[in-house]
Amino acid sequence: MTQPTPPKRIGIILGIVALAILLVLAVASFLKPAPEPESAAVATESSPSVPDNTDKAGTVAAIWQWQTLADAAKEPDQPNNMNTIPFSADALYEALQNVRIDKDGDVVLDNEALEALNRTLQYGEVELNRQNLADLQELIKVGVPGKAGEQTAEIVVDYYRYLEAEDEFNALYEQQGSPADLSNDAYAQQYEELKALRTLYLGQEVAAELFATADASAHYMFEAQQLEADTTLSADDKAERQKTLNDRLTDATVPVDNWRQRYSVFLTDKQRIVNAGLADQEKKAQVERLMKQHFNSDELAKVRYLQLDSF
Repeated sequence: MTQPTPPKRIGIILGIVALAILLVLAVASFLKPAPEPESAAVATESSPSVPDNTDKAGTVAAIWQWQTLADAAKEPDQPNNMNTIPFSADALYEALQNVRIDKDGDVVLDNEALEALNRTLQYGEVELNRQNLADLQELIKVGVPGKAGEQTAEIVVDYYRYLEAEDEFNALYEQQGSPADLSNDAYAQQYEELKALRTLYLGQEVAAELFATADASAHYMFEAQQLEADTTLSADDKAERQKTLNDRLTDATVPVDNWRQRYSVFLTDKQRIVNAGLADQEKKAQVERLMKQHFNSDELAKVRYLQLDSF
């Protein structure tokens, strides 16, 4: 595993290494330009294009209320002036579709949910006033029914407030000097302060669950840099300890039991299919069957970002 490069801003999600690099971040920008007074951000087509979500059970995509949103768009007096916010229902769906919902109907707060929050709020680049945020919450609750919608709407606003505070946090430290002058210990201390800021705005439980992968990656980076700088260890000792760090990171960032061993066996079996000289369509079908043999549906949902079916 390649050792991550130190960040220039401590507020940026640190150490997106190995597994996290495979996250599907290439989502098109969904914020629309400021609409003309007579236009609405919410789509007003009478028959919205509904995507096929048969493979997205247990996610926001599977419960998204297209018809309810279409009906709301037709109402002459939409609640909370939903047509004034710089989002569309389609864009919001694109940002939130892969967020997982558990069997009790609660939102699963994991790295996928964190990425969805960042996509929704354009990584802090969009400015929203109090009314905009209220309208965004209303749009979310119309699109996502039940307590999952209530939870998502609440967390989106809390996260927006956190991003505002994070910008101030970063600006304060940037005024104190160049990030290049900071030691590894100083970076680690700043990261602990950033974690405290998250807890303040999101609550301890929400912050810990949302940033579990980011925290594991950051701690890996700090420890890997300390290991590299340790002149008392031999090359072999460093290599052994680096492997331990890599394995610990994998275990912390992939929430599947006995992942490393099972994934290794899966890759071996998958390679046999890839090398079999089959047509691509048959390869795809066999790989999909193989995935279901090695992992259950819940596990596959957790590692969807790894794109196990690619070849």
